[in-house]
Amino acid sequence: MTEKQAQEIMEKTIINGIEKPVIASANGLRAIYGNKQVIVKSEEDDPVMVSIYNASGMLVEQTSAIIKGGRARIDVSHLDTGLYVARSINESGTSVSCKFRK
Repeated sequence: MTEKQAQEIMEKTIINGIEKPVIASANGLRAIYGNKQVIVKSEEDDPVMVSIYNASGMLVEQTSAIIKGGRARIDVSHLDTGLYVARSINESGTSVSCKFRK
C-alpha cells in the first residue's frame, strides 16, 4: 500500500466516520479492530504481514504473525490516539485493510 492509498482510505474514514467495528474480508482472510488489537482471521493457519498506517499515510508499524487456531492478534495499545489503517497480507498475496480509530 502506498502512502497515497493509505491517505485516501483515511480521508474516506474521516468523511464517513467510524462508529462500529469495521470488518474487512477477502478470500477467507478477515481483519477487525477491537479491544486495542487488530485481529486477523482465516480458515488457514498462515503467516501474515500486518502493516499499520497513520492518518497521514505513513507506515508506523509492521509486524509478521502466524494465524493459529483461526486467528492472530496484533497488540496496538501502544499507538497514539488517532485514525489508522491496518493492512494484512497472507502468503498467497490476499490482502485486506481495516480502518480503525484508537
